[in-house]
Amino acid sequence: MRLKSLAKKLFLLGLKKEAASIIKLSQKEVFAHISGPSGSGKTTLMEEIKALNPDVVEKDLDEFDEEATEEMGLDKNWKQTSWSEDAQKEHYAIKQSLLDNFIEQNSGSKILLVGLHTEGDDSLSFNARHKIILDTSPAESIKRRIKRDKESGGWNFWDDKDSLTSEIEESKKVISDLKSEGYTSMSPEEILSLF
Repeated sequence: MRLKSLAKKLFLLGLKKEAASIIKLSQKEVFAHISGPSGSGKTTLMEEIKALNPDVVEKDLDEFDEEATEEMGLDKNWKQTSWSEDAQKEHYAIKQSLLDNFIEQNSGSKILLVGLHTEGDDSLSFNARHKIILDTSPAESIKRRIKRDKESGGWNFWDDKDSLTSEIEESKKVISDLKSEGYTSMSPEEILSLF
């Protein structure tokens, strides 16, 4: 049930305070959140959607990560070099605040978020009308990551079979976790048709 229709029903039942809360919540709804394993093509698809739909306001959740890192004055590699539980909690709180501000500033627009919204036990909180997993096989995602990482001079462990197997299993886990949160797998063509 859509939040606004729920609010209307609550209002008609005389539950005005509850209806107002639902309306406020619905104003923070994003049109779609596209997620999936690293390398599945989320950012590329976001750029295609934006090119075809200039009215869409898009944001890669990685950008909030970068902004929070900068706001805290941390090195961009802090998660590998100086991670602590306290720093992680503060970082996620800042990311949540940045996300809330972004949604509020763009209220009334068709908002598209892409990227993973969880990291360990932390999860960014927002309402998405369409919760989507970009339908790409874990093996294809890994293949794209290897290409991207080699081109950027990134990770060096891709020749290790155990690392590859571990990464494929992690990609499968990401997909399974998203499905358990109510996300639906869709092809790029199906996603484009929503916009």
